[in-house]
Amino acid sequence: MTHPHPSPAQPPSPYLGPPPPPGPFPHGAYPPPPGVFPQPPEVASWGRRVAAFLIDSVLAQVLTFGVILIGTLVAALVDNIAYPEYIHSDTMSPAAITIVLTALFAAFATAIAYWSLPHAKWGKTIGKWMLGIRVIAANTGTPPSVGRALGRYFFFALLSFPMITFFVDCLWPLWDSRGQSLHDKVAGTYVIRG
Repeated sequence: MTHPHPSPAQPPSPYLGPPPPPGPFPHGAYPPPPGVFPQPPEVASWGRRVAAFLIDSVLAQVLTFGVILIGTLVAALVDNIAYPEYIHSDTMSPAAITIVLTALFAAFATAIAYWSLPHAKWGKTIGKWMLGIRVIAANTGTPPSVGRALGRYFFFALLSFPMITFFVDCLWPLWDSRGQSLHDKVAGTYVIRG
């Protein structure tokens, strides 16, 4: 007996070979359509995120303070050797001022690099590594690109200036259904276990 509605023929598969291994998302290795951010495997707890942030804050401060200290010492050395007339003065030589300003710029660059480049390379800073958490791009499940990591940092820094928005951003994962901070939502990232 034949069926009145024959089933259509299956089109050939566009993929050659075995299917790819499963990825970090529930639907497999393929990223979701643009604009669709699935829930990652296991979002990092708020406590782990806060602890990692505190560790990273101390480390970033030590690094930036070290850069400023080295610049200040070099500036003082330059004044002592090349410009002795400034030793007992309330001012610094133009060369020393240039060195200090360069050190301040280098300290600022060091802070930006510390908070963004490890996220782009490994998905984690030292604090996140110590707490077993990492940052992933929501659309790929891999560490965010350098641009995305920089955007995440700059939006976080922007929210940090008024203290109230800093606390709102830090507390946001507690009630967010996806466990994201505001800077994670803007950057399209998650902080997950792993």
